[in-house]
Amino acid sequence: CHLQELPDEICDLPLLEQMLLCSNQLRGIPTKVASMPNLWRLTLDANRISALPEILPRYTDSIKISTNKLTHLPERLGDYPKISDIQAYGNLLTRLPESLTALPNLRHLMLHGNRLASLPDGIGNLQSLESLLLHDNLLERLPDSLSDLPQ
Repeated sequence: CHLQELPDEICDLPLLEQMLLCSNQLRGIPTKVASMPNLWRLTLDANRISALPEILPRYTDSIKISTNKLTHLPERLGDYPKISDIQAYGNLLTRLPESLTALPNLRHLMLHGNRLASLPDGIGNLQSLESLLLHDNLLERLPDSLSDLPQ
């Protein structure tokens, strides 16, 4: 497909649980997506998305938005404690929101192939983290709190 935008009407599907829209030409997603009561998985890999809405669906537990044009993740990411999987590799991320460190169930954080020069100091708070992929970034040092992660 070559979808360039999603109609707002897609957000009027109250039973929709997963939105898988990979390999399109999407430049963004409607802010109205936050009102989707049952949506828990957003898979938007290989598009042209430069930003996600600040407010996500309440039950979001998986965000897959690799190979897009994201420069940042939503500042309020920490408001979604069910998130267990963030795949945002191959973007243009230059920083991560500090709120990311408040995700108690985050198990997989894949951020390789971005432009990250630093990580939030509290990244060691992610006590459920099982995989952290950071290669191919601009990191010169890692926060001391990484040693607080379970082994």
